[in-house]
Amino acid sequence: VQTIAPILLNYHYLEKLSLMDREVLLETIEENYRKISEDKDIVLIEALHEVCRGGFMNLSVPEVARELDSKILLVSSVQRDYMVDEILFEKTRIVESGIGFLGLVMNNVSAAAMDRVRRLYIPILERSGVRTWGVIPETSEMSSPTGLEVKEHLRAEVLTGEDRLGEVLVENYLVGAMTPDSALRYFRAAPRKAVITGGDRPDICLVALETDTSLLILTGNLRPSPVVLNRARERGVPVLLVPYDTYTAVNMLRDIAGKIKFGDLKRIKLAKELVAKNVDWQGMLKELGVW
Repeated sequence: VQTIAPILLNYHYLEKLSLMDREVLLETIEENYRKISEDKDIVLIEALHEVCRGGFMNLSVPEVARELDSKILLVSSVQRDYMVDEILFEKTRIVESGIGFLGLVMNNVSAAAMDRVRRLYIPILERSGVRTWGVIPETSEMSSPTGLEVKEHLRAEVLTGEDRLGEVLVENYLVGAMTPDSALRYFRAAPRKAVITGGDRPDICLVALETDTSLLILTGNLRPSPVVLNRARERGVPVLLVPYDTYTAVNMLRDIAGKIKFGDLKRIKLAKELVAKNVDWQGMLKELGVW
């Protein structure tokens, strides 16, 4: 891992980089790149999220690409009209920097946006010299966190269903703070959900367990009644307990999404299948001269 990611940056990275020498940083990147690229035909280098990042150290994406003699492939999951302007701006900056521009892959495109992306975005981009190699559709298995990822993110205690945490996916988060009758209508409308409520609301917990619920998250360290836990076991729904109030728990969950981690064979396999099906990777290799 140290070789693959020799320099780790968090959200506030200016202090750390300001204390480091540009030449030392660049030498570290180049040394590890040489190790990784030995006997390889192609190396994919994951850059920072925007081509301008690192610019204050003269280590923006184009500058690093130049030092590594690499081309740049843009990957975008944004599905709003301004995305077209951003991509064209970034393409211009890359080309003006003298770096080879390989084109674009659209990733994680929702079903609702797919028609607009294909009908409008791609033709506009290609008229402006941006080749789109593929459009990868959104899949809940890739973008939705598992129960285990939610548990780790919240540092929650597992009350039941620990063996199911790695299997269940969470696509929606609903707060249970209403009457049981209202909750039933509310919960039925959302599949594969996590319901967040207090352990002192067995009525809400039991209603949630009668619908398509992936996970129960109980707040305030309020443990549920045995009836709730027994029903959760019968339904195969994991139950988590957290010390936070409901508002804090919901805010924490805004930051979580499904991610491919080391050893996640299921998502790695799915990612390969999605690329093989939706991206002209053979054409891309021909463009690079290695096919």
